[in-house]
Amino acid sequence: MFSSYFSSDCPSSSHPQLAVVSKSKFRSLSSEDAVDTSLARVPCHYIKTARQMERLGVHLNSVREFAFDLEHTLPNHKTQQTCLLQISTRREDFIIDILNPQVRNRMHLLKNAFENEGIVKVAHGQNDVHWMERDFGILTVPLLDTFTVGLANVEHVNGLSLDRLICFSCGVRLYKSKSFIAGVDWTKRPLSERLIKYARLDTHFLLSAKDFITKELEDVSQPVKIHRLKMARAFVRLHYSLSDGAARRFRELFLPIWKQSQKTNI
Repeated sequence: MFSSYFSSDCPSSSHPQLAVVSKSKFRSLSSEDAVDTSLARVPCHYIKTARQMERLGVHLNSVREFAFDLEHTLPNHKTQQTCLLQISTRREDFIIDILNPQVRNRMHLLKNAFENEGIVKVAHGQNDVHWMERDFGILTVPLLDTFTVGLANVEHVNGLSLDRLICFSCGVRLYKSKSFIAGVDWTKRPLSERLIKYARLDTHFLLSAKDFITKELEDVSQPVKIHRLKMARAFVRLHYSLSDGAARRFRELFLPIWKQSQKTNI
């Protein structure tokens, strides 16, 4: 059994969404259902109809946790909008075509699952939490951010991209190409098989990675665990509140101090 993930007593961000998230307590979860990481064996469903959305809403309310990610237009696009939602449970992957009116008009059917405190949501980074709240009025409670929890392990601090996290925890390389994704227009339909696979990879391995990094935290003492998680959350809150350039400078200045603090047994 996993011990409880964590609850934060860090000062809340000015964003009301994170204020709710920071007060949430993660309950203990069993890892008895191992994630099947095979892309060939795990079914992937492309959600584009009202009926499929209804079934997805019911299904998500029946699981104990799921991973999610969003794809949206690039900053220089004429319209800023969310285009795709990816969700993975321990047995299935879902690609939700948010640009389809039948789907977009029924995003409220997923609200209960995303706001159910008995269902843990897993994401890599907190940006998509803001998009879900902004575009659909959906909060994400509770959230386990694998970026934040991964930062709590000093060995993983350098360059904790999704690719590196999955490679380290699952032994799989995603080979995410920044040059490729920089030119993708997620508003175009139909999506190519390559883009669907790219989107699917963002969540397919996340629950397995979550299992790995939370299990690693069990191997350190409770005071050190709490200290690391508080430092990680503080770092993430500041990092996401800065512009890209400021965030890079902040990372360069703060990371050496942060890494040294992880060695302090308090």
